[in-house]
Formats: sequence, C-alpha cells, structure tokens
Amino acid sequence: MSKIRDSSWVILGRVVGLLGPFLVLPLAARTLTKNELGTWALIQVVIGFVSILKDGGLTPYVVRHQNYGIEQRGMARLCGLLLGFVSGVVLIIISIPVTIFLGISEHWKLFLPISLVYAFGGLNSIYSAELRRDTRFRAIFFTTSTPAVFSIAISIGLLLYGAGLWTFPIASVASSLIQLLILTLISRPVSMKWRKNQIKSIMVYTRGLLGFNLINYWARRLDDVLIGKFIGTDGLAIYSNAYRMMMLPINQVVSTLNPLILPYMAKKQNDPADCRNELFSFLKIIGLVAFPLMSLIWLERAIIIHYYLGPGWEEVADLLFWFAPLGMIQCLTTPLGNCYDIAGKNDQRFLYGIANTIVVIFGFIIGLPYGIQGVAVSYFLSNAIMVFPGVHFSIRCLGGNVTEWFKNTVCLWLIPLIGLLVQPITSGFSMWTKIGIDIIIIGVVTVSITWCWFGYWFKARINVNS
Repeated sequence: MSKIRDSSWVILGRVVGLLGPFLVLPLAARTLTKNELGTWALIQVVIGFVSILKDGGLTPYVVRHQNYGIEQRGMARLCGLLLGFVSGVVLIIISIPVTIFLGISEHWKLFLPISLVYAFGGLNSIYSAELRRDTRFRAIFFTTSTPAVFSIAISIGLLLYGAGLWTFPIASVASSLIQLLILTLISRPVSMKWRKNQIKSIMVYTRGLLGFNLINYWARRLDDVLIGKFIGTDGLAIYSNAYRMMMLPINQVVSTLNPLILPYMAKKQNDPADCRNELFSFLKIIGLVAFPLMSLIWLERAIIIHYYLGPGWEEVADLLFWFAPLGMIQCLTTPLGNCYDIAGKNDQRFLYGIANTIVVIFGFIIGLPYGIQGVAVSYFLSNAIMVFPGVHFSIRCLGGNVTEWFKNTVCLWLIPLIGLLVQPITSGFSMWTKIGIDIIIIGVVTVSITWCWFGYWFKARINVNS
C-alpha cells in the first residue's frame, strides 16, 4: 500500500507539471516566432549541459547511501551548494563565447538570470534527494507543484505581456526561489561542515555517473546544436517541438516514477533478483501509462499538432513518425540506469555512455545533409541499434539479462501495433470518430495487458475484502 500511496502523490505532482506543456508551449508557439523558439532551444542545450554540474551525481548517492547520518547530510548539502555556485559561475563565463559560436550573440544576457537559478539549484537537488530517501513523497509533491504553478502563471503573463524570450529565465528564477524557500522550511536543519574523510567515498560513487551524464548529454542534444548551426533556428524550432512531444512521456511518466524506483530498489539491494523484480514492476507501470499516450500521438499526430501548436507547424507531425516510437523505447530503457546506481558500477555506466554517444553522434552527422528529417531518422536508428547493448550492460549489474527484460516488456508493443492495424479500417471515418475509435482500441488493449499482468493483485484484494 505504501508504494501505491507514494505513487499517487508523485503522479498528482506530475499532473500539475503537465499544465506547463499544455498551457505554456501552445501559447509560446502562437506568440513567439520560430526564430525565437529555435534560439531558446539552443540556449537550453547550453544551460542543460551546465546543469549537470550543479548535481554532480550526488542525488543517487544521497538516496542509496546506507549510513546517511547528520555528518553525511551536512557534507552533501555543502557539496550541493558549492557545485551550484560553480555551475552558475561557469554559465556566466561561457555565455558570450558560446552565443557567438552559435550565432545568437545578442542573447547572451539571457544566461545571467539562469546562472542565479543554478547558484542555489545544487542545494535544491540535495534537499529533494533527501526527501526521496526518506520516502516523503507528499512533501515532494508540494515542493515541486507549488513552484510549477507559479512558474506557469508567470510564463503565461509574460508571454501575453510581450516579454519574449525573457519569459523563460524570469519564470525559472521565480520557481527556483520558491522551491528553495519551501525545501529549506521543511528539511531537517543540519550544520554544513567540510569533512575530508567523506570526499573519497563521494567521488568514487559520483565520478562515473557525472562522467556518464556529461558524455551522454551530447548523445541527446548535439542534434539541436548541429541543426541550429547548419540548418537554422527556424528548422530547430520545428525539430525541438517534435523532440518535446517525444519527451512528454519521459518527462511526465518516467520522471514521475523514477524518483520511486531507486528508493524501493535500495531497500532490496542485497537481493539482486528481488531488486530486478522491483524494477520490472515499475517498467510495466511506466509502459502502461506512456505507451497509450504515445500510441495516440503517433497514430493521430497530424490532427494533434494542428490543434496543439496551431497552423504552420505541420512538419512537426512528420518528425513524430520517428520520435513517438523512440519515446516508447526510451521509456523502457531510461529507468535501467538505476541498475548502475544500485550496484555502484557507475564507472561501467560511463564507459557505456562513451560508446553510445559515439554511435548517436555518428548518426547525427550522417543524417544532417538530409535536413531535420534526416537527423530524426538517424536519431531513431542509432538509438534502436543501442537498445540491446544498453539493456545488456545495465541489467547485468544485477545478475539479469536482456531476455528477462524483453519478456517483461514485449506485451506493451501490442498497443501501438494493434492501433496501426486498425488504421486502414478507420481511414474513411470522420476525424473525431477516427480518434474515438483509436482511443477505444488503445484503451481495450491497455486494460487487457494490465489485467494479464496485475489481475492477480486485484483478485487478492477482492478476496481480502470479502
């Protein structure tokens, strides 16, 4: 019951988080030009890379550490504070040369408020990790949803006012300040003191994860840089909006349940088989939520984009033909990173990250001459190629194998495949009738898979109540 209760709070928080993509992005698509949206996408690539430094791999260290006492809390918070300050300074230093290289030098001042966000963002990360460790998911709900609501309201107001690109950094600063205030008030106060005896254990655990995150980041975002630099910011605006649609299940579903996975796996870290079963149960839940959503987006992408982003964004639908299935794949592979965290094998994770990044970047370079469509196809194919080695090396950390992962997830692919098979039959129907039939088909298949996987649990609950 505790898992259901914790999941409910996290899911409720993500429902609030969904208001951002559903309210702010469509408004931005209608009030900003493609050039402005493409420029902001380039800026996000830079600030996203620097943001890795403000955490430094400390979050899983805090969640997993078996002897996390007062001294460890104080040291982790101090490290988070220092890393946040350093990342803010780094962002200021690189802002001018990076914007000159990307051809957007007139926008370098946008980095200044973001650097303020990072200055205390590291401490926010540690506070949040401690709440996850203590399974205080109701508190996490309030510390994430409250700033999100303020950020959405500020963003909408500034966009309507005509603030342009300044909308996003201003909203980020306000959100981060509110989150820091709430986290400070509800977190256990401890003295932040530098302790040399803890440095080695922290560095041994975090160095591989930090290296992996820094390397793997470019496997996910170098495409934006290449498109913005060689194709243009208008093309990047189209590509980045399609990418955001792909990331919707990852950000809102995987990121919803991922904070739960590591704490629950950590409780069983001495039993690899139980640990894997815990992971697979979460993968099934993630798939049952994400696959129906992404299947509907994939099947009805043209209609959805027309009403979601408005006229002029039709090319986004073409890219979603490749990105939607890729989003489904990543929903089942992204959480596997917890295997490295539990096993303490982040050095192996770093080595895999290097290989994965090389393959994906090579794909970007091949696809770039064919425009944004070519980059999208190459991104899909390179990620598909790396599914087997990615699953193999992560699951192996806990004594599992690819076959075990495949058996626990293969049924999910029936959701988009059956929906695809029905398409020729419904092609002659009206738009809303066709969408309604798709929703019914997807719903029936999803419920059937859910019953096959979890029917025994419902039966057990009925027997207990009777």
